[in-house]
Parts: sequence; C-alpha cells; structure tokens
Amino acid sequence: MPFLPVDTAVVLEIGPLINDGDFKSLETAIAWNAAGMSIDLIVNSGLAITKTDITPTAPAGGANDWEQMGNAVVELEISAAQNTQEGTMRVVGVCDGVLPFESPVYTVVPIAIYNSLILGTDKLQVDAVEISSDATAADDLELLVENSKGADHKVLLSSSAQTSVVIPTVTTTGTASTVTNGAKSAELAKVPKSD
Repeated sequence: MPFLPVDTAVVLEIGPLINDGDFKSLETAIAWNAAGMSIDLIVNSGLAITKTDITPTAPAGGANDWEQMGNAVVELEISAAQNTQEGTMRVVGVCDGVLPFESPVYTVVPIAIYNSLILGTDKLQVDAVEISSDATAADDLELLVENSKGADHKVLLSSSAQTSVVIPTVTTTGTASTVTNGAKSAELAKVPKSD
C-alpha cells in the first residue's frame, strides 16, 4: 500500500482505463470533462468512512487536475484541503465508454512519518512513553536521569557538587573494613575477614 503525507496536495494514479464494450481495449484519450464522469474520494480514518465528490479539472496546475500519463493511466490531483485525515484513501469513478475505475488504496500518514520513512528528509520522532508497559516507569527513568546530571551534564554519583571520580581503596583489618575515597574515609561494616 503506497504512503502519502496528510495535509498536502497529492497525486493519485488511476487506471488503466478499459473500454466497456470489448473489456480489453485501453482508453487513452479520456478527458477530464468526458461524458458521464463521476469521481468520489473515499477516506477511511479508522473511525469513519467519508465520501467526497471530486470534479476533475484540466491539467493547468490547479486542484483536481486530471492528466493522461500514457497506457490509459491517469493522474488525479487531490488538494491539501481534501487530504486532511490519516488512514486510507482511494478514488473510484465512472464515465461513458469506460469500465468503472479506481486508484490503488493509499495509506495517509503524518508528514513527519512520510518525510522520515519515504523521503529520508527528516528523523522519525520516537519517545519512550512506557517501560515494561508502565508509563510511570518511563516518567521515573526520565526524572532519575535528569536529577543525576551535574551542571556540565555529566552523570553524578551523588547529589553533592560534582568532582572527579576517585576509585575507592578498601582496607580490611581484623573484622573492620574501611573505605578511603580521597581525603574521606568511612567504616562500612563489621565484616568478618574472608580467607
């Protein structure tokens, strides 16, 4: 299913247009104002299906331009004002001398997604909303990271002023263990000396 960006003028491919008399001949000269021309834009947003009447116009750079591309394939422009819902979009239509015709079904996505996945001109925005299916866990992780940064945005080991990290030295004497960290020392615990 081809992708298209929402809120943007887009061009849909229609056809091939097939003769309704012999069911095989290609109709390569069907004009925008052909007799019996009736075209509908069908949009499915997932919540509702809407139908909009489309009146094709001559290919002059305006809305709803109908232009022959060769081999009985036609391009039909859909204006930004007609392309306002994410979901699926297609065109169906009829006109005299031609079997009923339609476009492929297009998937309409937000512009940022189209630009990142299809054009490669943008980055896909990804936010961690949940961790382990829990939105609170994601919020807690963000808070932890934000609160553990110093003024220079390096991760702190404590909430006190940031200093260079000194690897502690552990000294065991008898049953007492003492940790020396720079000029500071503290008795951790009375732990039996291991053999």
